[in-house]
Amino acid sequence: MQWTHLHLALNHLPVVGLPIFTILLLAGLFRKSEDLKKASLIGILMVCAAVIPVKLSGDYSVEEAGKAVWFTQDPASPSLVKKHEDLGDQTSAAVFVLGLLTLGSLVLGRRMKSSITWLNGVVFVLSVATCIMLLFTANSGGDLRHTEIRNVPETIRP
Repeated sequence: MQWTHLHLALNHLPVVGLPIFTILLLAGLFRKSEDLKKASLIGILMVCAAVIPVKLSGDYSVEEAGKAVWFTQDPASPSLVKKHEDLGDQTSAAVFVLGLLTLGSLVLGRRMKSSITWLNGVVFVLSVATCIMLLFTANSGGDLRHTEIRNVPETIRP
C-alpha cells in the first residue's frame, strides 16, 4: 500500500467522524446527559488521535505525488498541493488544540463527577470550527485529482 492510498483511506475518519461526535455533544449539552456528553467527548478524542496518521501519511504522499504523471501534466498541481498542505497543517493544529481541550474536559469531568458545561461549550465551538476546517482541507485535496470540481478548461483535463 502506498502512502497516498493510506492517506486517502484514513482522511475520511475525521471528516465524517468529527461532525457526528460534534452533533452528539450538542445533543448531550441540550439533554444534559452526562453519558452522552462523555461518549461524544471520547469520540472526539478518538477522532483527534486519528488525525495523527492522516497527517503523517499526507506528508509522505507529497513525495509520491511529485513523481506522478498527472502532477507534471497539470500546471496547477504544485500550487494546489501547497494549498492542501498549508490547510492540512492549520487543521492539524486546530485538531491538536481540540484534542487537548477535550482531554481536559474528560479529566476534569471525572474528578468532579460531572462535566464542566462551559468547557464542553468551548469544545463544541472549537469542534464546529475544526469541522469546517476539515471540510476545506478535504475539498482542497479533492481539487488535486478531480479537475471536474474546479474550473479547469477541458483542454488540460487528464
